[in-house]
Amino acid sequence: MPSQAALELLVTMRDEASASLSSLGGAMGNVGMIAGGAALAGVVALGGAIIGGMGDAQEARALYAATEQVIKTTGGAAGISAQQVTDLASALSDASGKSLFGDDQIQAAENILLTFTNIGKDVFPAATQATIDMAAALKTTPEAMDTLIGKALNTADGYKTLKKSGVDFTEQQAAQIDAMFAAGNAAGAQALILEELNKKYGGQAEAAAKAAGGMVQFKAGLGETFETIGGKLLPVLDKFGAWLNSPEVQANISIFADRLGRGIEIAADFLVNDLIPAIEDLYNFLAPILGPIIAEVARALSEDLPRGIERVTTGWANLKQALSDFKVGYIDPIVRGWEAVTNGISIAYGWFQKIGDSISSIQIPSWLQGHSPPPLADWFSSIAGAAESAGGAVGAVAPPDGSVPSLPAFGSAVAGAGGITVNVTVLGNVSTERDLVLAIRDGLNAIGRQNVTIFAGQT
Repeated sequence: MPSQAALELLVTMRDEASASLSSLGGAMGNVGMIAGGAALAGVVALGGAIIGGMGDAQEARALYAATEQVIKTTGGAAGISAQQVTDLASALSDASGKSLFGDDQIQAAENILLTFTNIGKDVFPAATQATIDMAAALKTTPEAMDTLIGKALNTADGYKTLKKSGVDFTEQQAAQIDAMFAAGNAAGAQALILEELNKKYGGQAEAAAKAAGGMVQFKAGLGETFETIGGKLLPVLDKFGAWLNSPEVQANISIFADRLGRGIEIAADFLVNDLIPAIEDLYNFLAPILGPIIAEVARALSEDLPRGIERVTTGWANLKQALSDFKVGYIDPIVRGWEAVTNGISIAYGWFQKIGDSISSIQIPSWLQGHSPPPLADWFSSIAGAAESAGGAVGAVAPPDGSVPSLPAFGSAVAGAGGITVNVTVLGNVSTERDLVLAIRDGLNAIGRQNVTIFAGQT
């Protein structure tokens, strides 16, 4: 058997190979299975499979050694060799298509069955078959069933434990089994028990293997192949392990370990005696300097900054309020006053415009034309000119839309009468009333008011 160091090395190599294979497989999947990548993956997979086979071979060798030890311990009571046990396990394994259990699982169960010394070589193969059939049917392992079957076949009343697993015997069968054990015919009693087990569970293991399909058998066979290859390489691993355990290598390992320990000790000493004190000195130097600064920064962040933000917020609110108050107290009154002024001007403009239009429509009778004293004609002319000038001046400041309030009473009167009546009082002597009317008319005609009528009916 190889040394513990060799076994640990084997396990490590196998794990690392499996991890590398998994990572490489993922990478190949990302870039596609190009020829070079596929070849490299194949090489790595083959290496991993061989290392895995070496591990399986190591386990198989350990199991074989355990089988030999059981046979030796029981004095070969079963009358079967370790190689026969191994061959029977292989014949019933997943690689052979007879079950879904590996040969190592079956052989481990056989090693338990070998401990029951009343089971001979003629019964041992059938007992092993019954073990894997029951395990397949009950969804458990062969090792779990071997203890149950071993007890059932080993003693006179052991078969009664099978009742818990659904295997029951009639009174006649029970009497036969008891009689055979009593007569020393254990093989006959065991054959009867196995026959009953076969009636209930026979063929379950092989049926499960066929249902699983051929790929299970192929993978198991491939694993056995690499286990065989690994077994051929185990002697090399043994030599390597022996070399690792040689006095020379062990001495060198001891030296390396001593030097590594010394290096760790030096590093720890430097850390404790040099680095940590230096850090403490630096801290002691900087603490008095940086401490107040850090404290002031912390205080400012916790006190000044919130107050400053609060002041800015309050100032902004006050500014908005002041602007609002200024608008309400000053801007709005000015706007309202200006609107009142423009409205007043618009109204005055309308009045002047109406007055001008009314004066311009005055008609003086023809009999009065040429008889009015010049001051009267000049007076009417001045009124008309002033009204026109006032209308132009007001128009300059009138609202943009040119709207002017109307004078419905005055306008309606003018529109309904078709003119206005002017009463004239003359201080002085006139020969007759007619002469006065004619004088007014002539005066209006003289200033360009030709189409006027004064005292209709007076000619």
